[in-house]
Amino acid sequence: MERQEKVPATQAGKTAPGDTEYEFLLPFPQPMTRPRMAVPSDEWIYLANVESGMDVSTLFVARTARNGDVDTSFGRGGWIAEFVEIRFGEPIGLWVREGGGVLAAVKDSVDSRLEVALICFTEAGELDSTFGDGGKIIHRIEVPGSSSESTSSKAASDVAEHGQAAGSGTAFAATGDGTFYCLLGTGNGPFYALMRLQSDGTLDTRFNGTGYVTDGEWAYRQWGATSIVVGSDARVTVLGEFYDVTAVPDRRLVAWRFDQDGSIDRSFGDDGYAFFDADAADVAPENLYQMSFDHAASLPDGGVAVCGALTTVSGTTYQRFGLLACLDASGKPLDTFNRGKFLLYGVMGEYGTDFRGGIAVQGDGKIVVGGGVSESLVTDSELLVARFQPSGSRDLTFGDGGARRFKGKGAQVNYMRHLLIDSKGNILVAAIGGPNNSGSSMWPFVFQLTGGQ
Repeated sequence: MERQEKVPATQAGKTAPGDTEYEFLLPFPQPMTRPRMAVPSDEWIYLANVESGMDVSTLFVARTARNGDVDTSFGRGGWIAEFVEIRFGEPIGLWVREGGGVLAAVKDSVDSRLEVALICFTEAGELDSTFGDGGKIIHRIEVPGSSSESTSSKAASDVAEHGQAAGSGTAFAATGDGTFYCLLGTGNGPFYALMRLQSDGTLDTRFNGTGYVTDGEWAYRQWGATSIVVGSDARVTVLGEFYDVTAVPDRRLVAWRFDQDGSIDRSFGDDGYAFFDADAADVAPENLYQMSFDHAASLPDGGVAVCGALTTVSGTTYQRFGLLACLDASGKPLDTFNRGKFLLYGVMGEYGTDFRGGIAVQGDGKIVVGGGVSESLVTDSELLVARFQPSGSRDLTFGDGGARRFKGKGAQVNYMRHLLIDSKGNILVAAIGGPNNSGSSMWPFVFQLTGGQ
């Protein structure tokens, strides 16, 4: 388990990888707590957030310059708002379309409803009439084994049980032929649905005959699914957690892969599934309290990089670490990364660290991960971005000894929601922050950090 010692910061007046270039608040009128981003060019950023409601939700989308100035040629003065018939809405992705438009996905965050709205806008910020029904389409998939809602369903909370904001993962991914995948699920399950859609938003029935696959049970076999990665051959890998009451251990991390036709790719892992327990992280089983896969990205050789968190327990002492793993194209831990083991990253003297904010892989193979560092779950937490070499060693040219810790202006408690890199290697972070960890007291903001590849 690697622990970061603090080292001297970059000399004042010089720009170095990890330095802040821009910081700004999202331009929307409501302090919503689930910001998402997409990058159409080196000049602009698309931003989205959702105001959640019990009957309908409101999607907000804006286009801004890198310093936060809104592009007034987009929508109505730089941003737009659209009602979507999704309860307890949560944005799970933005995708820049050919021609400059943008597609947003908003899912129902209640774990017993596999529902998503797709809303497509032109480059001018108008609903795209060539997509769905006048620019919108909603897909509702029946929960496996039952057409009724369970009384044990719940909406995802703004802040996860162990401190970091509960993220949507990498749930929206395009293929090379105009189709795209959309994942509906949560970290703990119990159900998930993976859809493949045509460019107009309709289900691609070449995938499993229906356009989607789904699995899970309320009691004995629960599938948590947080992220997807699409390979160059259009096969799609899903990352998450599997709970099986008959197995030992009963909870394991898992990756599984589908072929283009929606069938399980039996060449991946063990007959299509790769399971990981405490041994994968070199932790004694009795000391493992919890671990998660939260975000994933493609590696240059066809493998997958995935990040999340792992919590250990010894007596009454709990410690949370950022988790980073690299899998090869067959689903096995990559031997050249951290000697084939999951990497655990902690900050000396702090209660907890996590990599639950996002992940991206640079063109040179370096891995950028985001998350947080907590002194207290309630009163003090920072944002964290770290960069690693393909071998798993820290990139000491980045930040302070391979990592950068920072907070939003005026925010004592901070949670990362989304991370991506642009074509120049700049790192974009969408986060929320406020005086405490109550979602109602937080506001969303964006950072741009220098990449300096």
